Amino acid sequence: GVMVFVRKSIANSVKRVDMDYDNIIVLQLQAALLDLDRDTVLVSAYVPPYDSPFYKTSENGFGIEMLEQTLLDLHAKFDSFYVMVCGDLNARTGNENCVVNEGDDVLQPDDDSESNCFERKSDDSRKNQFGSQLLEFCDMFELAIINGLCSRGFDAGFTFISQSGSSVVDYVLLSHDLCTSQFVKSFVVGTRIESSHMPLCLQIQAANRDEPCKNRRDADWTEKLIWDTGREREFIDSLNSATMLEMLARANAEIDHDTGHALQVFIDVLLQSGQCMVKRYKTGSARREAGWFDAECRSNRAAVRKRLRKFRLSKKECDRLAYSKARKEYKKVLGKKKKQILSVRRRNA
Repeated sequence: GVMVFVRKSIANSVKRVDMDYDNIIVLQLQAALLDLDRDTVLVSAYVPPYDSPFYKTSENGFGIEMLEQTLLDLHAKFDSFYVMVCGDLNARTGNENCVVNEGDDVLQPDDDSESNCFERKSDDSRKNQFGSQLLEFCDMFELAIINGLCSRGFDAGFTFISQSGSSVVDYVLLSHDLCTSQFVKSFVVGTRIESSHMPLCLQIQAANRDEPCKNRRDADWTEKLIWDTGREREFIDSLNSATMLEMLARANAEIDHDTGHALQVFIDVLLQSGQCMVKRYKTGSARREAGWFDAECRSNRAAVRKRLRKFRLSKKECDRLAYSKARKEYKKVLGKKKKQILSVRRRNA
């Protein structure tokens, strides 16, 4: 299924668009919210895998065809709008993206001297049938895949990591005219162990909003980069990775004619390399862990996170298997602890 949360402070600028499609939610974002010249439609989608029994009863098309039909219906409803698509699309596109030919009337993100300004790379070099459909879909509606966008040095990491393999199947797609450094500030594939799918973090420029957030029940999380001597080697290894070195070389080549962009790339390198030292805090009252979540749970969680960071740096098969094994053991520990606490509660009831 698909679920979208909207912060209360911007709820008046967001409207759900009624669409009769399974596993797809469409929101209309008012132009003023993102400081744009027209509204934006956000399509949050889940495309079931190729061999899913879902397609035996679905009347909304096969694979990426569901997204195509959704946008065709949206174009019938609205005259003009920008598009953002995100979700698990079960599409593998390799290093490919849409192709922008010279003379096409699109806004170049950073370098207007290249015919294809949306060149991208990916840790996943394979392409499947849905991947081919997705690339055709992007060409049809003038969308670009943000994952691994070379001109911005965006994260090209695996979005799905499991015992059976790793791949890039979760995406963010944007209208060509939104792929600018003024609108898209950063794109990072997050590091989480709760799911086999990694979170995608897209930071965009929104209009200044003076009104405070009202009726906020939950305290916000904040992230800080804090130097950790124990993880110094991880930071250095990440900084010396091929991706980071390529970004630094590009920044060095651009520094004379585009100092601002070169500086931003340099900052992105430091931020991405320093992800291993990011600490998360709540700005409000601290959240208490469940009573059963003891030192053994915390130790296993730390070990799994370390394995995941190692695999994302090395991309070696042995490290992926080690991470998957550690995550499986961690889930077993959590299950055991939950059963123990439930047993105690039943006895005391």
